[in-house]
Amino acid sequence: NTYDENGKLTEVVTDNREEELWYRKVYRFDESGHRLSATTCNQEGDPVERILFENDDQGRPLQIVDENRRQKNTLRMEYNERGDIIFQDEHDVNGELINSIERSYDDQGRLLESHIVVRNLQRGISRSYSLRNVYSFFEE
Repeated sequence: NTYDENGKLTEVVTDNREEELWYRKVYRFDESGHRLSATTCNQEGDPVERILFENDDQGRPLQIVDENRRQKNTLRMEYNERGDIIFQDEHDVNGELINSIERSYDDQGRLLESHIVVRNLQRGISRSYSLRNVYSFFEE
């Protein structure tokens, strides 16, 4: 493993001789230490996966693009004023929705409800459901 001067992990090499698995993952950061990308290369040095991060000024990811030889998906996130993720969605390379999650919180920042949509049109799956969190407090 390799680290930069700020202690951030910049490179990992995996060499599993038993399974004949070798790859190198390289991480890039901006001047504030926020992750910009993670690229995985095979033994020949060819990229096999790349993840790109677009962050806000606080370093929170606004968009993550994950691409490999089979697919390219884009995940977007929105935050409330406390920094909680209130909405995220993922789309494929054609812009088709894969999944989305919309969250609501109470004034204390506790998650109240999540509305989830999951789609995999190739497999004929399209589901939508909600999860509600209920908190109970006990006094001693």
